[in-house]
Amino acid sequence: MKELFKKLIEVRDVSQQIHWNKSETGWNHESLQEFYESLSESTDLLVEIYQGQFGLVEDFGEFTGVDFSDKVKYFEDFATFVNGKRSDVPEDATHLNAVIDDMLISTYKLLYKMKHLK
Repeated sequence: MKELFKKLIEVRDVSQQIHWNKSETGWNHESLQEFYESLSESTDLLVEIYQGQFGLVEDFGEFTGVDFSDKVKYFEDFATFVNGKRSDVPEDATHLNAVIDDMLISTYKLLYKMKHLK
């Protein structure tokens, strides 16, 4: 789960950086803000639920080699990563999948807008 938490923090920060980029205007700017705010809330909820059940996660690690030059690919890869981490959810904590579902909903909504509302 620690890898998932680390990735969620990375994607939240990257999406906020993209949002602040002056070339992101209109729906793209607003969609990115909606995404990172939603992801931030969901990440907070997921980590707090996990830590309430399993104890504190001490160190999330550092981010290196993050390439988001192809924004669509970056968020597609994120969705694939998150789906792949479902197997890390402990058997007695399947309720965490509800929060992960919300994160994926936000991600696919953003991807729809990025791909089809240009």
